[in-house]
Amino acid sequence: MGSVSQDRTMPESTEATGDNMAAEEVPDKSASFQIRKPNRTVIVEPIVLLIGLCGIPMGMLSQFYIVAYYTQLLSNGTMTNSSHHSSNRSESLCDVNKTDPVYLFGEEVQRRASNFSMILGLCSLIPALFVTTFIGAYSDQAGRRYAIIPPIVGSTVRAISYVIVVALQLPAEYLVIGAVIEGFGGYYQTMLMGCFAYISDIVSADGRALRITILETCVFVPAVFAPLATGYWVKHSGFLPPFITVLALYVVVLVYTIFFVPETVPRNPQAKFFSTKHMTKSVLLFTKDDGTRRRWKLSVLIAAFFLCSVVKVGDSVDQLFEMNRPLCWTSEVIGNFLSAEVAVISAGAVLSMRLLKCCMRDGGIALTSGLMGVVHNVYTAFVQNSIMMYITPLMSIFDFLFIPTARALMSSLVHDHEQGALYGGIAFVEVICSLVGNVVFNSVYSATLYIMTGFVYLVMAAFYAVGCLLLVVFIVKMGREYKTYMKFDDVGVVDGDVRE
Repeated sequence: MGSVSQDRTMPESTEATGDNMAAEEVPDKSASFQIRKPNRTVIVEPIVLLIGLCGIPMGMLSQFYIVAYYTQLLSNGTMTNSSHHSSNRSESLCDVNKTDPVYLFGEEVQRRASNFSMILGLCSLIPALFVTTFIGAYSDQAGRRYAIIPPIVGSTVRAISYVIVVALQLPAEYLVIGAVIEGFGGYYQTMLMGCFAYISDIVSADGRALRITILETCVFVPAVFAPLATGYWVKHSGFLPPFITVLALYVVVLVYTIFFVPETVPRNPQAKFFSTKHMTKSVLLFTKDDGTRRRWKLSVLIAAFFLCSVVKVGDSVDQLFEMNRPLCWTSEVIGNFLSAEVAVISAGAVLSMRLLKCCMRDGGIALTSGLMGVVHNVYTAFVQNSIMMYITPLMSIFDFLFIPTARALMSSLVHDHEQGALYGGIAFVEVICSLVGNVVFNSVYSATLYIMTGFVYLVMAAFYAVGCLLLVVFIVKMGREYKTYMKFDDVGVVDGDVRE
């Protein structure tokens, strides 16, 4: 399937397919919509990089603080020495004495901390479900920064809530206020949505897959060092200095976004944030065709995206799997492995994307990535020793590429004035994945733990396999449409006229 030349016009009943197997866009019906191309090309990457530098330590600090809070609350300080004794032994789940009072106390702390962390997550994710769809379509009329700034403001307020609670030693329940405000800001997915839409504004369809991949890997760069540095920092300075530093970083990224990110979308004076049209616009992209026969393509791609994104969210069972038999890894080994895995994926994803772009179009890259996802998860299910586990990051390089490539494919199917609505819909799906993924795969892991430790990875492989089948349908049907178009063009049919 070659590229379609620019001087060809497609009949209404068929559709051209370019390097990304996306439809040629019909002229923009919004006469007032015109993208402003900034002079710089690297603009939103620093935002994602800084958010990773803030968000990863923030997530870890939050977990550490909640555990410490319930430890102090349940013991009134009497279990402090015992807990230190347990942590210094660096035991795994394979050799711990489950009748030890310290273990039983720790189990109760973990249970309460887990439940409270779930409550905080729901307080952020549930409001974000609705805000995301509004902000996405609203950014098509008001500007992309309206999709990027609110989530950063929400995260900043959440960091402030932690600083206040820690400094004044308030009950942890006050953290719910910050979590709710963060949710109404749109949460992390909304910030990414705005950045992806921004990239789609300034980068041509051919280069979007690579730029989106680079953007997604930016958040992983701090993850190489954050797991190691955060724990050491808390151990030697307590919680307050790290939380203050994270808050300062959020302020820095907020200042950068407000003053150093040029707007690409001119504001429509009639734009209204609280309008059902925003949500309707995102829904109609996937349910109503615009004459270019893109509805089925977007529907197939978003379904495949959901299946594979749920798996990526569900990889929270990885640490439980690594702590259990047959690996029996300690927390130190898991932390080192996580840092190494992130480093390998971050560097390898960008390099592999550049290599695959030389010989494949985006549809082929997505299918290859999905198939590697199947292989990766089936392999992990039968891991029996540490050496086998150390090979898995190499496989993760390729299945990581599915999500950014799917974003690029969907982006190339819509018009410029619909990018925000599209990414709003995608962000909505990602929030659903966050809600569903952890519940589904943690439940499967718990239910099958005594049958086969790695059975949950076979279920993940099945999700990837169904996603691959949907991609095959997409690629085959796009190929047929392209051949049909070429037949029309070869006989000289253009808009109903016959050329001599």
